[in-house]
Amino acid sequence: MNQKSKISFWRDFAKTVFRYPSTFFKYISLENYRRLVHAIRTEPPGLILQNFKNLLTRTKHLNTDDIQQHIDSFIRKIPISANKKTVLFVTHEVTYTGAPLIILQLAKDMAAYHSVNPVLLTCKDGGMAADFERFAPTYSIVHGNDHHMMHQELDYLMEQLHQKTDMTLAYVNSVESRQVLPFLHKNGIKHVVTLIHELGSYYPKNAWKIIDNHSDKIIFPANFVRESALANTPFPLSKIVVRGQGLLKPEILDADQESCRRKIRKELGVPSDSLIILGCGATIARKGIDVFVTTAISTLNRLKDSPVYFIWLGDGDFNLYKMWTQRDIEQSGWEKQIRFIGLRKNTIPYFVGSDVFFMTSKGDPFPCVVHEALAAGLPVVGFDNAGGFAELTSKEELAPYGDVVEATNILYKLCTNTAYRRLKSEDSRKKIKSWDFKDYSNFVFKLGDELLS
Repeated sequence: MNQKSKISFWRDFAKTVFRYPSTFFKYISLENYRRLVHAIRTEPPGLILQNFKNLLTRTKHLNTDDIQQHIDSFIRKIPISANKKTVLFVTHEVTYTGAPLIILQLAKDMAAYHSVNPVLLTCKDGGMAADFERFAPTYSIVHGNDHHMMHQELDYLMEQLHQKTDMTLAYVNSVESRQVLPFLHKNGIKHVVTLIHELGSYYPKNAWKIIDNHSDKIIFPANFVRESALANTPFPLSKIVVRGQGLLKPEILDADQESCRRKIRKELGVPSDSLIILGCGATIARKGIDVFVTTAISTLNRLKDSPVYFIWLGDGDFNLYKMWTQRDIEQSGWEKQIRFIGLRKNTIPYFVGSDVFFMTSKGDPFPCVVHEALAAGLPVVGFDNAGGFAELTSKEELAPYGDVVEATNILYKLCTNTAYRRLKSEDSRKKIKSWDFKDYSNFVFKLGDELLS
C-alpha cells in the first residue's frame, strides 16, 4: 500500500473497531495479530476490511446457546438415506477460485456416481456460497477467528453430525482448512483425506504438522507441490498420493473456436486478425500482474505495429501492484494493447478465442486456468520453478524464473511464426484430453472407500 492507501485503510479499520469495541477486544490474540499481518501482505485492503467487518457484525450477538440452536437447525436439514453413505466435504472458503470449485465438483461427482450423501462445511464465506447451498446442506463456521468459541462450535457441530449420520469419512480441502482437522477424529470421524493446493514454502517450517497428525491420506496435485510440502513438514511417504485433478470444465473442448474469436474481438474492439495473449487471475502480487505488464511492454516493443493484444481476465480491490502496473502501461504508450478487462462469469470464450496463455504467477501449485488454456488449444508460456503447472507444459515455453527477456523471446516466436504456434496449439490439446475430472473423482472416492473397508 502507498502512504495514502495506508492512511485510508487504518482510518476505516479504526472506525470499525470503534463501532464494535467489545467484539473487537474479544478477538485480540497473538494468532489473530499474525493473521492480520499476513492478510495485509497478501490481500487487497478492501477485502481485509470487508472480512473484518463481517467477522465483527456476524458474531456480535451470538453466544453459545445461539450457536447450538443454529447448528441444530442445520442438522435437521440433512437428509438420511439407508442406501447412501453420508460424507463430509470441508473447504477453506467458497470463492470463485480453483480449490472451492474442485471440492464442489468432487462432492457432485460422488453424489452422482457413488451413492454419497454430501454434507459441506466451509471455513469462510465467498461468492460461491449460494452454489454450495443449492447443491447440499452447507454449514459455514461462524467463529473462525475466535479459537475458544470456534472450539465449542466445531465440537458441537461434529458431535451432532456424527450422532445423526454416523459419519466416519471426511475430505478436507486446502491447507487453510487445517484448523478443522482435530475436531474430526475426536468426534467420531475416523478417516480423513486431505487435499493440498498450496506451496509449503509459503508457510513457516512444520506449520503443516497438524495435517500429518490428523490425515490418513494426503493428495498433492503435482510433484512440485509434494516436494514443497515435504520441505515444510516430513510427511510419511505412505500417506502421500500425487494426482492432478483434471479438467473442471470439459465443455471447453467442444466450444466453437471461430465464434469465440469473433465474440471477444468484437467486445474488445480489436481487429479480426489480432492475436490475443491471455493472462488470468486476481490482480494481486502473487499472480504476477507486474511481470505480465513488463513482459507485454517488452514484447510489443519488438513487434512494433503488429496487432497483438495482452488481455488480463480477472480483478481485485485497489492495491499498490495494480496502481503501478497501470502506470507502467500508461508510461509505455501501449494502453490500447495491454488491457485489464475485469471479471467475466463465463470465461470459456476468452480462453477459446485467444491465441496464447501467459502464466505469470510467482507461485501457483496446479492452477485450473492452465488446464483450461490447454483444453482451449493455447500454447502456455510461463516461468520454471513457479508451480506444478510446469509439469504439464512444454519446456520450450518455460523461461527461467523471473527471466522477462527469455519470456519475451518465447512470446515473440509464437506471435511471428504461425506454423509453430499451430503446432504448439495441437500439443496443448493432446496433453489435456486424457485429463478427465471424473477419473480424478473416482480415484479420490476409492481412496476414501479403502480407508473405510
